Amino acid sequence: ILNRSAELYADYDLSERAPLNSSFNVAAAVNAGKPVIGSNGCESMSFGLTVCGGGWTHLRAGTTVGEVYFVDDLKKKTDDKRLWHESVHAWQTAAAADLGLTPADYLVVYMAAGTEGRENLFEQQADLCWGGYGCE
Repeated sequence: ILNRSAELYADYDLSERAPLNSSFNVAAAVNAGKPVIGSNGCESMSFGLTVCGGGWTHLRAGTTVGEVYFVDDLKKKTDDKRLWHESVHAWQTAAAADLGLTPADYLVVYMAAGTEGRENLFEQQADLCWGGYGCE
């Protein structure tokens, strides 16, 4: 997944990422309990992401599912560095879908990659510093 996501975001073709993420976007909407766009303070932001305040149980400070980044407060955690970090997660889910994984499959693989943010391979690929994990 990590190698495929690097290939995808190297090309940075959002028109390729969005269709790959369609099943993840549906999962985001279902788990939010409502349509994503236009509800609970959602906004289109940089790097092809829709950012929504609330509506999701966060593993950490926020959660990206497909093209949707959920945060507790829409005004927090939305600078371009954080959005790029979350965009890499969107490329990772697109890669997972391209490899035939479902959103549930991806969650299992993501958790197997490390349960602490700094040790998680997906978080490392997305840049720990830009993701708010601290810089060393």
